[in-house]
Amino acid sequence: MSGIFQKKYLGNIVFGLVNLVLVAVVFLWPLKIILRQTEDFFALKKEFYSLAKEQENFVVLSGDYQTNLKTIHDLDTVLIDSDAPLGLMSFLENAGQASGVSLKITPSILPKAKNDIWPSIRLQILGQGTALGFQRFLGRLENAPYLMEITDVNLRKSSPAEAAGVSQALSGLELEGEISLRVYAK
Repeated sequence: MSGIFQKKYLGNIVFGLVNLVLVAVVFLWPLKIILRQTEDFFALKKEFYSLAKEQENFVVLSGDYQTNLKTIHDLDTVLIDSDAPLGLMSFLENAGQASGVSLKITPSILPKAKNDIWPSIRLQILGQGTALGFQRFLGRLENAPYLMEITDVNLRKSSPAEAAGVSQALSGLELEGEISLRVYAK
């Protein structure tokens, strides 16, 4: 009798192991495949949203570029060509003539400093004219089509004899002046 019980237990153990293998093959193996595919799906979904966000950022950047294209073009026109600043020189001469100030312009190109965004040309302008003429000339410099900075202005009376005249109005007062400019270049 003990042989039959042993065979029965052995048979039950064998069938139990076969059932476990079948459960593993039928349920666990497909479950493992489903979990792996789910992970792949979420990875693809994350990549899709990342690409969608990049595309959205690209569209926004493209729109900003188109919006600022005129500004970018204008920036190119306000910076002078340091190799040939003829437009700047003719502007300064015309502004001086229109203001009634005679000018002597001395340019000097300085190397770009560490904190400078753009290279620049320094100009030393010596002039003679009336106080009103200098005021007009400085106004024209402030409204110039170039990116420039007036770094120094020194004005003095032309001669002591003219300065002693009481009847002379301020607008007719003859002055000599030095103006230092920093004009930004490409």
